[in-house]
Amino acid sequence: MFIVGIIICLIGLLCMLYALYRQDMIDEMREELDKYSEHLDERANRLAADEQTITQEWQMLRKAKEELKRSREHEDGE
Repeated sequence: MFIVGIIICLIGLLCMLYALYRQDMIDEMREELDKYSEHLDERANRLAADEQTITQEWQMLRKAKEELKRSREHEDGE
């Protein structure tokens, strides 16, 4: 009976050590995912800023094109 108790304790100890090992692995993976998530957030912010810049420049180009078209129409009309 004593040997069975020791075997059960050893199995329990091994299970606890395995759980601690897995927890360390999970913590490391979580840190890596957090770093990657921050990187993706920064990239998304840069893309949003670039998109806004391109949209503003596109609007300026459209206005310039319309003004050029009006000026040509005005010159042709004279």
